[in-house]
Amino acid sequence: MAYVATVKALEHLHYKALDLDAVVFVSQTPDYGLGTGNSLILSSMLSVNDRLVNFDIGGGCAALPFGFVLCACLMQQPNINKILI
Repeated sequence: MAYVATVKALEHLHYKALDLDAVVFVSQTPDYGLGTGNSLILSSMLSVNDRLVNFDIGGGCAALPFGFVLCACLMQQPNINKILI
């Protein structure tokens, strides 16, 4: 579901997956065990996992606000311009 939504969002914005600098995947609970994050799997499906910063945040109701804070912090870096959350 995240892959399909990402492809649609990228198409709508006229972006390519290679335009992304980071993926912050926010969820209520992780889909996989420790060590395999949804962000890494999504980046792999987009064929850009070797160049992106990937984060997974599974913190229940607090995950989304925490994800926004993380994105704001990442955007302070000069090489981070586009983040998928």
